[in-house]
Amino acid sequence: MSEEFDVWNKREWEAAIRGTFPKGIPQCAEFKQLEEIVRVLQPFCKNNLNHTMLADGGGMDIIKVESGREEGCIDLWPSARSTYVCKPSRLIFEYLPNSPLNSFLLLETNTLQPSGVYEELSRPYEELVELTDGSFHDRSCWDQASIGHDENGCEIPLPKDARLTCRFLSGKFLFVAKASRWNSDSATYDGRHSKMTAQQIRHAIEHAL
Repeated sequence: MSEEFDVWNKREWEAAIRGTFPKGIPQCAEFKQLEEIVRVLQPFCKNNLNHTMLADGGGMDIIKVESGREEGCIDLWPSARSTYVCKPSRLIFEYLPNSPLNSFLLLETNTLQPSGVYEELSRPYEELVELTDGSFHDRSCWDQASIGHDENGCEIPLPKDARLTCRFLSGKFLFVAKASRWNSDSATYDGRHSKMTAQQIRHAIEHAL
């Protein structure tokens, strides 16, 4: 990333923090209500602003967050037609006053039951095709652009409003600025945040600064 981007990212991340806490920025804050979690995350979920470490490792930019179709869940959108679904238990915000760019949000989740599309799952998530009626289909339907055949044997095209959904059944999501210290270290892609508390993550970041 360029120096120009780093400056922009720092400015926008700090603006998101100030906008979320207009009456004063706490060193730490916790949110448990679904509506609150969505509200707090929204300013940080914009194009090129964050990089989010996924519950099982790896990371993606999240461009939008909203209340989910499934009860008690939220939808995290990395693109216009794909989403990560999880069932939040709480969201923790940690502010680093000496380095606001490295402030972060840790989303902890409750257990989400599998959809039943697959007999076995080797990882704590399942990738599915989801239709607007809430039904789930095998991931292969996305690649085939079809959800099967009708009673006459004719192929049923994949609806244009279908989405590729990754349902995370457990784990934690870590939202950091793209230019943050955490994101600049490729070793953090191993999913270590899912095994850490917010305080442990904070300590690790402060130690690295």
